Amino acid sequence: MQRGIVLLAAAAAFQPAPPRRRTPPLQAANLEEAVRRKLQEAQRLDAQNSGPDSDARLRLGYVADRGNVRFSAALRRGDGVSRKVAVVADIKRRSPHGGPDNGVHELASYSDAGRVVSDVKAWPVDAVGVSLDGEMWGGNDLDLVAASKALSNTTVPLLAKDLIVHPIQVALAAEAGADAVWLSATILGGALPDLLDACTVAGVEGCVEVHTPNEVQFALEAGATLLICSDRDRATGILHRHQCLGLKGLIPPNVVTLAAGDLGGSLADVRALAAAGFDGVVLGRVLMADPGAARAFVEECRALELDAVDQLAWG
Repeated sequence: MQRGIVLLAAAAAFQPAPPRRRTPPLQAANLEEAVRRKLQEAQRLDAQNSGPDSDARLRLGYVADRGNVRFSAALRRGDGVSRKVAVVADIKRRSPHGGPDNGVHELASYSDAGRVVSDVKAWPVDAVGVSLDGEMWGGNDLDLVAASKALSNTTVPLLAKDLIVHPIQVALAAEAGADAVWLSATILGGALPDLLDACTVAGVEGCVEVHTPNEVQFALEAGATLLICSDRDRATGILHRHQCLGLKGLIPPNVVTLAAGDLGGSLADVRALAAAGFDGVVLGRVLMADPGAARAFVEECRALELDAVDQLAWG
């Protein structure tokens, strides 16, 4: 049996990494509870798609005819005049951080994610991500389907952002039209290689979120070719400004890299990230909180000529 279709070892007993010493107790408890909830949800989905005629099950039973690299191809820095800072729009209704007492921050209220995606793709952006977990980001699986329809007949790739803990979630995201899925090294730990294998089998790219040098090394050893370096520590919820910059030097140039984690709408930050060699940035909270200002910011980001910022240092 291929590694990519093996269920996470002892899935029912899977636990996230123990909270770090600085972890606020509530944040650590919330993360652990979220992972347990997603495991239970994934096990239900796995049971519902256990039949031999299940499209998702078939995706995990046979290696995709061809690899899907639409997402990374849309982001990769070129060597010529087309070298621009790529922007990935992260569509979500809420953020688990940034609200009162750094709690939930309600960002936007909408019923049709497809309409939001249609508006955002015209700004333009290089890729669209849809945050799906209901409790974390206010999303749902229908958002992914609606986003896929909105992006049909375009070259804009789609990223499914969820708390991925099981191969069946990868397969279902692929069936819904995703080109890539968001994987967290913090959450998956030793299960990361199996989930990356599941991505290969299902025909989507695995985008691995990392926050520490150890996570970068582990993700690369697991075979990751696309990394999302986040200033936000997924385990603790703590924001470490400019953490991304310290990670970029650990990553080979052939690996596509994005910066994420409450970038805050600062063009100076984007310039510094581009100068460090990042292919692009993920904009979520700043984008959803004020779409008008966000559109102008996206245009400024994409107007940056990377050749002009390659020699800049963090100021």
